[in-house]
Formats: sequence, structure tokens, C-alpha cells
Amino acid sequence: MFRMTIECVPSWENMDHLDQMTEHLLSRLDTVHTRKLCFAIHELIINAMEATYRAYGKAADCSSIALTIRLEHEDIIVKVTNTGQYNSLEAIRRNQDRHFEEMLSEESGRGLLLARHLSDELRVEQNEFGIVSIEFRKKGGCINEP
Repeated sequence: MFRMTIECVPSWENMDHLDQMTEHLLSRLDTVHTRKLCFAIHELIINAMEATYRAYGKAADCSSIALTIRLEHEDIIVKVTNTGQYNSLEAIRRNQDRHFEEMLSEESGRGLLLARHLSDELRVEQNEFGIVSIEFRKKGGCINEP
């Protein structure tokens, strides 16, 4: 088992760092899904950043988003967490039922769409403090552990 968690302030500079670390880790796993997984994770992080900025405005710099990538046997589990809005979960669930073609050109919701399309399991949760977590599992996605 392997787990990497990165927690940071939601900023475009940190977005670049998260992208680089994600791509580096997933490329080391020799997975055929590296590019697709990286893109889905990138889109989920953008969604988390935007939700945090909608909720807090300029004060979003005092909050955080977190990315966790776990390897369990040959499965890759990705979790993106943010302190978004209380109604975030409702909006996410509304978009879960939309079709791939409908959402692909939309400005928001693509991360969830790609995660749902690529994953074997998807969970979306929001706790009483407004913290939203999206977790997806890609079974058999990992060939080599780091």
C-alpha cells in the first residue's frame, strides 16, 4: 500500500504543482490510464478550487484543498477534498445523472464527469462543516508500486 496526500491553498500556482506531482507519480506506476487519470484529477481540483473561491471569495486563501492518491493492490484511489459550499453536494448530485456528451463542453462539472466515466467506483460526500470529498477508484489501474 502507498498513500500520498497533498494539502494546499487553492491557487493556480499550487494547481501546477499538483499536476506535476500527480503526473510524476502516475507515470511511475506504468498505468495505461495515466493521461486520463491526470486529466480527471486536474478537472476535479479545478472544481474544488472554484467551489472554495465561490464559498469564501478572497478569504479562500485561508482555506485548503487536498489531494490523496492511494494504491491498494493494483487499484488506484483518488480523493479530492475542499471546503466548498453547503449546497455543493446537491449540485454535484444533479450533474451525476447527466450524460457524458451533455457535460463535456460545460464550464463546470467536467471533473466529476471524467471521474465517473473513468472510474469503477465513485463516492461523493459532504460533512456537516461543508467539506466536500470526491473519491474514485480505478480497479487494476496500477501495474507497479512506487
